[in-house]
Amino acid sequence: MEGYEYQKRQVALDKNREFRIGEGKISGYASIFLGALSLLAVLAYLFPSHLTTTELRQVYDAGSLQKILKYGMYFSLFFGALTFYLRKYRRMGLAGIVLTATAFLLGGYTVPVGPVEAKRLSLGVDWLILAFLGSVIVFVSLEKLFPK
Repeated sequence: MEGYEYQKRQVALDKNREFRIGEGKISGYASIFLGALSLLAVLAYLFPSHLTTTELRQVYDAGSLQKILKYGMYFSLFFGALTFYLRKYRRMGLAGIVLTATAFLLGGYTVPVGPVEAKRLSLGVDWLILAFLGSVIVFVSLEKLFPK
């Protein structure tokens, strides 16, 4: 359209949706995020021929990733407990703890790793987890380095 000028967008901030330190919302989301990724990772270790990508399995060391999984599971429990301590978003903390506890009940980071039978079709949950973690690290870093 000719002659149309875009105006500066004015959006009213919703104070209830903001992340503020000390309320438990940040730790609640972190607990859920890490708990869900932990559960997906444990399922990928339990059913590697169906849930992992053959080409990607050749690139990474499953034993090293189990160490990362261990720390992710413990951090998820820590953030869930922190949410309970901060008392405002307890349901989020409980959800993260339940996801992580389910991952621990299924074997946690001690699931034995061995040779995997290659399948033609697989879901590629390992690729999803690694891509999601990588994206979070890159974009959160960019947000913190270059704020508005």
